[in-house]
Amino acid sequence: MEESRSKPLLGFLKIELRTILALVLLLLVLVGVGFAADDKSITFDFGTGLSSEVSGGAVSVNGGAAIYPKIYEEFSYGWATALIAEQSSGAAVLDLIKMDSNQGVTNNTFSISGLTSDYYQITMISGNLTSSITTKVVVDEKTYIAQSEPGAWRTITMKARVKDGRIDLGFQKYTSDLWAVNSLTLVPTSAPLDSPEFDIVVKPQQHIKKAGETAVYQVSLIPENNYSNEISLSLENIPLGIQTSFQPASGIPPYVAYLTVTISEDMPSTQYNIDLIAKGSDLASLMVRQKISLMVLANSTYLPGVVVDTELEPGTPEHKEAGKREQDFIDKYLDAESRDLPRQIDLMALDELSAYTNISGAIPDPPVPTSFVDASLRYLTTAGIIRIVVDSAPVAPVPQGKESPGFWGNFFGAMFNPAS
Repeated sequence: MEESRSKPLLGFLKIELRTILALVLLLLVLVGVGFAADDKSITFDFGTGLSSEVSGGAVSVNGGAAIYPKIYEEFSYGWATALIAEQSSGAAVLDLIKMDSNQGVTNNTFSISGLTSDYYQITMISGNLTSSITTKVVVDEKTYIAQSEPGAWRTITMKARVKDGRIDLGFQKYTSDLWAVNSLTLVPTSAPLDSPEFDIVVKPQQHIKKAGETAVYQVSLIPENNYSNEISLSLENIPLGIQTSFQPASGIPPYVAYLTVTISEDMPSTQYNIDLIAKGSDLASLMVRQKISLMVLANSTYLPGVVVDTELEPGTPEHKEAGKREQDFIDKYLDAESRDLPRQIDLMALDELSAYTNISGAIPDPPVPTSFVDASLRYLTTAGIIRIVVDSAPVAPVPQGKESPGFWGNFFGAMFNPAS
């Protein structure tokens, strides 16, 4: 009797178990389909738009007719302007991806929006059957360069972070060649790709020098993700009157180079911004740019802030000579003070050690002031008050046979007995 009652119950449990397993399997399938829909790759085939020249499964981009936002399924794409040429090699090239391309001589941006992943790996093919091509692409603040000879095509891989569901690829002319793109393939990733790259650190980022002097910048090349290609250094926007040299001009990171900038005697007073370029020898020709600043103080008979004898007529030889004497006093003071300062080459050596050991090269904060006088002098220095007083206060001539009151005597004398 008991055995006969248990059989229906066992059959019921088997049916329920099968139903539960079927529902779980269906749920897994639906979730998988959902993930696949959100994370599918995208291929853009750039060319004339003829159906016979579009690779299977790719999105056709037919030059100036594909202006952003051109909608395809759940995303939008297109060029920023219509200044794009369409090129095709026809039956001479069998590969549909390499058969045709979009080309340009002016800068243009290709945008893709509606993307759902946070990061994408982007593979670009660039080349032409009969012409040499040099394509410069800027994406996610990184620069890539693809160069190819006639009949050859270059494939480079880039990485990009999605911002507000969108990626912008800036195409630019780099040499006298046209730039061209045959295809772009975007593959979503759940994390940033650890592709080899490098960064540069320049110290100091600004120098203040007189005309005729020399400034030295330390350039540290830091590899990331095992970057091991040679990196060459160069400059752009070098003003007239400045001579530059690198030592060394190239190397495999990590390494430190020194940029020496020699200023001509007749350079005018102004701030100059020079572009420092580090270019890798990898297949993508990774390039990193950074601006360095040089403030030049022109040579003059005397500083405008120096006060000379008011009884002398401006412009006369006596007035100029008095101004020169005041300037000589300041130059002697600066020379004496500079002897107690650490040499720039020594400071750079410390920074070089920190670059190799990945230790921050920041200068530590000074110790806590030990007295009221110490704290006051620090405030006067950082606020620039000392510099203003020294530059503007007259210097009394020292009678023969008497000892000079020294810098602090002159300083406090100027503060408590200012010139009328």
